[in-house]
Amino acid sequence: CIIEITAITLIVQFISGKLQLTMSRGYIFFFALILSAYTDERAVILLITSLFIISEFDRSEYRIPDVFTKTTLFAFTLLAGDDWALLALTWGWMALMYLITYLAPQSIGRGDVKLIGSLILVSPWITNVPPATYLLALLGISSVLALPAALWNRRARGHVPFAPAISAAALLLLGLGMGGMWR
Repeated sequence: CIIEITAITLIVQFISGKLQLTMSRGYIFFFALILSAYTDERAVILLITSLFIISEFDRSEYRIPDVFTKTTLFAFTLLAGDDWALLALTWGWMALMYLITYLAPQSIGRGDVKLIGSLILVSPWITNVPPATYLLALLGISSVLALPAALWNRRARGHVPFAPAISAAALLLLGLGMGGMWR
């Protein structure tokens, strides 16, 4: 447990330093402590840590670095292999959303689109539901979670970081998928 906490803390500190993202050591340590108590599955730790960093970056910069989203899209597309239904859903989603962001640039950020695309590709490994159901659940839950911030920022005419809501929805669905509630 101490080794996991130390490793998670060092990884988050390293990546946040490279991204010039300011997070307190106590905040990072608390995240590592909670995560190591939650699971010892390395793939889950990697996924949750990535979502944490992406969310924090989006919360402070209102964007998601391509180094995360393009890399994961490429890697997960390769891992999907010959699952043509999964690839068609993911890349169909991406094409549709890129068209929407072209026509209505303020609707959703392209980093959010790539993050959701990456999560669709990884959904068969983290839940027991079909990817299309996962996409609809992810969009519905993340929209509900982002709604209070959107209403609050509407008055201030500010931007709303959507990655924290997407990440929270993905974690909720991960928990449901691991718990067998969707079988």
